Amino acid sequence: MTMKRIALAGLMFALALTAIAAGYASPTHAADVKKCQYVFEAEVRTGPSAGAKVEGTLTLEIDQTGAAVGFVQTLDGEVPVFGQVMGRALNMTFELAPGDAKTHPTLMYGTGSARNPITGEDCGKYLGGTFAGPALGDLGDWAGCLSGEPCIIGAKR
Repeated sequence: MTMKRIALAGLMFALALTAIAAGYASPTHAADVKKCQYVFEAEVRTGPSAGAKVEGTLTLEIDQTGAAVGFVQTLDGEVPVFGQVMGRALNMTFELAPGDAKTHPTLMYGTGSARNPITGEDCGKYLGGTFAGPALGDLGDWAGCLSGEPCIIGAKR
């Protein structure tokens, strides 16, 4: 093969890979995303961080695959949330503090369930579950209810 043919073959291969990658990385259309907003509270009940809380408004965007991304809006700022929804089940990772090249991010890992299907009309309505973190040995619980619904969670019970 001549150098021109090798270069052309390399260019065509790179363009093909770019097209394939673009198909996998294409953003989900807004119509395919379910947006849910909840009154939210999580509290560490036992462990080194006992008493620590995350309170605010949890906003989640859930795509057709069940992938969920969002944040908890607290008085101190936003806590990014990443997770997966399947029916009434929900798994979430809360990024309390970002990491850098030398440190791991500070995370809480939560699991839970909802009264109704989370991707349904009422976003599951009431949610709750348990979590681990942010420190090793920390365990806690969390609860949320659809914004605009009668809601009594946490210390407000």
